[in-house]
Order: sequence, then C-alpha cells, then structure tokens
Amino acid sequence: MEQWYFQVDLGLDGEREEDDSDDGNLDGLEERDDELAATGEVRYFFDSEWRNYIGTRISVGNSDFGALGFLFAGHRFGARQDGGGTEVFLYSTFADCNNLNRDFGINTSEAAASGLAATDLDGGYRSSGLRVVDRRFAGMHFQIVSGFEVQLFGSDVQDSPIAREDFSVEVELGVLYHF
Repeated sequence: MEQWYFQVDLGLDGEREEDDSDDGNLDGLEERDDELAATGEVRYFFDSEWRNYIGTRISVGNSDFGALGFLFAGHRFGARQDGGGTEVFLYSTFADCNNLNRDFGINTSEAAASGLAATDLDGGYRSSGLRVVDRRFAGMHFQIVSGFEVQLFGSDVQDSPIAREDFSVEVELGVLYHF
C-alpha cells in the first residue's frame, strides 16, 4: 500500500560574510543576512514500509531569498518506521533568479569592489547530488544525525566566480531534541 508524507517548516537560510572564504575570494562582496524561509515537502512512498520514495521540496522566502525547489528519489534501509536508520537519495535542484544570484551572483557594485566579473544568473537548473543520512536514537528525546553529501553544480553556477569548484562536498554531525 502506497503512502503520502507531508511536512512544513520554517527555517533560517545561512548568511554569507567576507571571512567565509579563507583565501579572500569573497572580499568586496556584500554580506548576506540570514533569511527566513518556509519549506513544504511531499513524499510518495511506494510501499507500506516507507522504504522507496519520490518527492519534492520547495522553499520560499522574501525577494532576497527567492525560491528553491528539489526533486528527489530515495531509499531507506532497514525496516524501522520511527525516523531512525540510514537513507540515501538522489536529487536535482532548481531555483529562481533571486535564489541563484543570492548564492552565486555578483552585482555591478560588488564587481567594482571585488574585481570579480559581474554575474547575473537566470533561474533554472542549479545542481544534482547524492545525500546519505543516518539517524540514531540516543534516549527517548535525542537523535544523533550524521550525513554526507556531494553536489554537482550546473554550468551556469560553475561559471560564477564565487563557485570555486564544479561541486561541493558536505559532512554533517548533529544532535536533535524532539518533543
């Protein structure tokens, strides 16, 4: 029996500061403040054990943040249905011009101050990637979350002087408290 999963949340999208780049690559670029973004997610599970799924996630904020969308397909290993265990998913992201330029664009005043080429990106394809997440319960209310992600940027993002590589790699470790 197939099942649907819905999630809505509010969160902060991280800021950007000049000192985020150890080698001075962001010198002369305007700082970006944290932005409040609302996110909605829908997953469709192909089985009653919630192991194989497809889904979409859309995040929207004010005009500085814009909109960012994900399309993904994943697999959860094991038979747990309590949010614990390991899952892996493939995804592609798409963004409007506000979101792409927030992260990878350089306006004319930033170009003059930094010496980097002005870059104005259109909306569209942003990236594709693979993410592995493991969640372990450490007591009744705590979860330890670890993850690994590799993301390959689309050609428009790769052409931005801010994108130092054609890809990004992230490792995460976190502790969650749930009520």
